[in-house]
Amino acid sequence: MKRFIIALALLVCIVVGLALYGGHVSLLPLIDAFNTLARWDYEHVMQIVHWFLTLAHTLHV
Repeated sequence: MKRFIIALALLVCIVVGLALYGGHVSLLPLIDAFNTLARWDYEHVMQIVHWFLTLAHTLHV
């Protein structure tokens, strides 16, 4: 469970970072990031989740 929470936190940070980097700078960058995430298809999201879980496992969190 701890791994999942850390991986999820990393995912949120990176999504927010991508939203800011992508020019979606606003007072609510988190909402922009989740709107972007909502437009992605399920497979894309699952690939990212799998990548983060693999990263967490690799780091032995």
